Amino acid sequence: MSALGFLPSSVISAILVLGFAGVMILAFGVLSPRSEGKR
Repeated sequence: MSALGFLPSSVISAILVLGFAGVMILAFGVLSPRSEGKR
């Protein structure tokens, strides 16, 4: 956790936003085709 102290807050916030967006996109991409395939 000490390594994170050297990173600027802007970099940490950017990583969090990109990571959250990536998880949402992956979740949507996995759930959407799966629900469509069941029909």
